[in-house]
Amino acid sequence: MGWNGMLPYAGPIFVVMAAAMAANQYGADGTALWLTLMTPGASDVRGRQLAWLTAQTPVAAVLTVAFTAITGGPWPLVLALLAALLGGAAGLVPLISVYGLVPGTDPHRRAGNPLRTSEDDSGLTGLAYLTLALVALTGLPAALVVLRYGWAGVAVGVLTGALCVWGLGLLAERRLRAQGPELLDLMRTGRRQQPAVASRFDRLSTTQRMVTWWCFGLGAIPLVPQGILAAVFVSDDMLRHSWFLATYMPVGLRYPVAAGFVLLGLAMYGLGLWMIRPRPSP
Repeated sequence: MGWNGMLPYAGPIFVVMAAAMAANQYGADGTALWLTLMTPGASDVRGRQLAWLTAQTPVAAVLTVAFTAITGGPWPLVLALLAALLGGAAGLVPLISVYGLVPGTDPHRRAGNPLRTSEDDSGLTGLAYLTLALVALTGLPAALVVLRYGWAGVAVGVLTGALCVWGLGLLAERRLRAQGPELLDLMRTGRRQQPAVASRFDRLSTTQRMVTWWCFGLGAIPLVPQGILAAVFVSDDMLRHSWFLATYMPVGLRYPVAAGFVLLGLAMYGLGLWMIRPRPSP
């Protein structure tokens, strides 16, 4: 295309995709999860956060610095996004995995790909989409501050990332300890215990299910590329690029169009969550 404007964002995009690939972190443990639950005082969530950051941060940093240097910027934005997304991913990956755990086959019974089985494809896909969208949102505050105040946004990105690692990790630890027996039973049997409040998804009509999947599957498109990234391009006077609609608009409509796409993406995720929200069993 003769355009290198996306190169600086290779690092942040790598972080979001790496988080989505790790969305079912605990589901790959099989019944070995009992070792985690039975170890007194073990901080399993913190260990996983550190391991994930250790594995992903060097690659993300090299991609970000190298490709941003090639294009000459925008340094404040990519550094702020990198810090916020790394922390957001490290906080959300264990939290989403604990709450949305998809049981897999025990490690000693797996054949082929060790991380998934044919039976859990749909559940893993849903977790991956959810993780991708939520991790991307953690970079939004820092990006907005950068657009308004420049380098101050980097500090906001670092603070956002640190709070996500600490706060979301704490929630995941509490969930793991409080619901340990139920999670272990899920890993052993592959079936969730019937709760008093159940998901409504199984009771939706075919049309409602299609709407729900469209909301979760496509909500990221208006939210991230057509909304957040398009606003970034407009702020850098990167106009008439690729498929980013806001960059083709007249001056007075560029930011409103980008904001409209952000609201559309959030509305799609909100509708999807509203349709499958837990309701009391009849």
